[in-house]
Amino acid sequence: MKKIILLLAISFILAGNKMQIFAVSSTPTPSPIPSPQPTSASATVIEKLKKIEVLKEKIATKVAELRENEKGAIFGAVKKIDKSNITIENTRGDQVVAYSEDTVVYSFKSGSRQEIKVSTLKEKDPVTIFGYYDQSKTNFSAKYIYLEDLPLHIRGKVSDIDKSNFTITVKEKEGNVVVDVETSTKTSLYDRNKKAFIAAGFSKIKVGDTVHIIAIANPKMQDRVSAKKLYVISFPNQPTAAVTAPTQKPSTPSATVTDKK
Repeated sequence: MKKIILLLAISFILAGNKMQIFAVSSTPTPSPIPSPQPTSASATVIEKLKKIEVLKEKIATKVAELRENEKGAIFGAVKKIDKSNITIENTRGDQVVAYSEDTVVYSFKSGSRQEIKVSTLKEKDPVTIFGYYDQSKTNFSAKYIYLEDLPLHIRGKVSDIDKSNFTITVKEKEGNVVVDVETSTKTSLYDRNKKAFIAAGFSKIKVGDTVHIIAIANPKMQDRVSAKKLYVISFPNQPTAAVTAPTQKPSTPSATVTDKK
C-alpha cells in the first residue's frame, strides 16, 4: 500500500514539472532589441558634414555680395575680337573684356531684340556690355553684350512741324530729314537766362529753331529717323527798328552882304 502511494506521488510531481516546462517553452518572453548607438567615428563624420554645409552657405553669401559690389558696364566700339576676349575702344582707351559660353549676346538693331552669337560682332560695332570686375578691378567678364544701332547726329534748322504726327523736318546741308519725336525722346531747350539746357516738350519746338539730334535710322523709310535726344536752341525774333526820317536842322539865315557905297 505504501509503495502504491509513493509511486502515485512521484508520478504527480513528474507530471507537474512537464506542464511547467511546456508552459514556459510555449510563451517565451521577447527580449528587448538594443537600439544602435552611434560610434565615435560616425559622430565625427556627421559633425564635419554639418560644418561643411555651414561653410558652403557662408561662401555662397560672400560670392553674392562680391558680385553685387563688382557689377559694372562698359560702352564703346568693338576694336578686336579673339576666341575669349573682346577689345572695346572708348573714351577711357582700350578695355579688354573676357567672354565665355555663358555670355549672352543680343542685337537691338531695327528696333527689335534678337539673340545672336559673338562671332556676329564686327569691328566698330557699338556695344554695351554688362558683367563683373574681379577683385583687382582690372579684369572684366561679360555676362550680357548688347549690339546697338550706331547713332546718327543731325544738325540743322526746323523747317516744318507736324503736330498731329509729332514729327519735325530738319533742313541740313545734304537735304531734309523727317524726325519722329517719340515719347521716350529726351528733349532739352537752351535757357539763355540760366545758360544751360532744361527739360522741354514737343510743344516748345518752333520753326526756325536750331536743333542737334541724336537719332536712330528708320529701316523702312529713307531720310527718316527716330530721335533719342533732341537739343533745341531758339533764337528770339530780332526787333524791327523803326525807320524815321532824319531830323533836319533849321537853316541859319545867311548874312546879307551890302555893298558900301
